[in-house]
Amino acid sequence: MESMGLSFDSNKSVSKGRFNKAGSTSHHAEPLPDKKAVRKELEYKASLPENVKLRLSEPDTQYVIYMMENYGEDYKAMARDKKNYYQDTPKQIRKKILKFQKIPELFDAYKLMKEQEMNVIDAS
Repeated sequence: MESMGLSFDSNKSVSKGRFNKAGSTSHHAEPLPDKKAVRKELEYKASLPENVKLRLSEPDTQYVIYMMENYGEDYKAMARDKKNYYQDTPKQIRKKILKFQKIPELFDAYKLMKEQEMNVIDAS
């Protein structure tokens, strides 16, 4: 790592305003890996899939639920609704609904709420 200009501890690498020479003794007990090994390790870490956390704001969540409750999958009617304050197109509304459905915490809670409503209606 030192041969690549990287340092584990910047305080040990810089002393009194001067950089230590490349020939100085290493502070590490283990041998330093060669550049190819470091490059392969960094490429491997970069190739791993990133854990992306989807988020939807509270007003957008309420908006999506309102649209789904009233219109089902009629995106053109959703676009004409008076609560479409931002004048979203049918395609934009569809994307918001799909995003809502991909967030398990929100969508599972919505499905549970719908099931409870159905149970209350059936019990009546």
